[in-house]
Amino acid sequence: MEPLLFKGVVDMEVSRKNLMVGEVRTWEDALSIKKTFVYEGIVSVNPIPMGGNHILIKGEPEVDCSQIINMDLDCCRAIFHSISPWSPSSKAVQKTVWVKCWGVPILAWSVDFFQFLASSFGVFLKVDDATLNMERVDFGHVLLTTSVLSFINKIQKVVVGGREFDIALVEEDSPTFPNNVDRRGSWLEEGSDFVDSEDGEWWPEDGEVNEVVSFSVEEEEEDASMDKTRSRG
Repeated sequence: MEPLLFKGVVDMEVSRKNLMVGEVRTWEDALSIKKTFVYEGIVSVNPIPMGGNHILIKGEPEVDCSQIINMDLDCCRAIFHSISPWSPSSKAVQKTVWVKCWGVPILAWSVDFFQFLASSFGVFLKVDDATLNMERVDFGHVLLTTSVLSFINKIQKVVVGGREFDIALVEEDSPTFPNNVDRRGSWLEEGSDFVDSEDGEWWPEDGEVNEVVSFSVEEEEEDASMDKTRSRG
């Protein structure tokens, strides 16, 4: 497919001095990052979600973001595990969404199984309380981060206990949580294994999605597994 050519006005001279890109340590951090900045007195820059667990740090006109970061280095180290200068190629590389999972077999209903499903195309974050407590079992809800930017709507074949099941995975229209996820790394790390572009942006690539995946479950442990799942509520 031929790419579309945009002929509108593009500001190629946009100031990079007041723009940086940071990656938060946990997706929970992004829930309160704006309040944290205000609490710490960092009011001349604005943290803006830009997809995945990346945050665009935008300063006011004539504000040098790097100087602001250096002034509050301890606070920023607690929130971010990497910060790098913004570049014209910076863009959303992941999204965080709720995915509804239809047709999950009862014998495999557990946090481990939903984590297993999420790992086929993203990074598992959590299940909602209704799923955790088995308040209904026609579908479960999983919050995950993924580099699949198109709308998720697929049938995944899964083998559980020797039986094959079709599980429908459908993205919810409106994500509830900001786009971030747990990561480990060094502050402003260099030589990362995840560098994938000339300007130093990096991100781990998701593994390939298998047509049929297998999830092991012991039949005799079925009751114990379900009791354990209920007790987590």
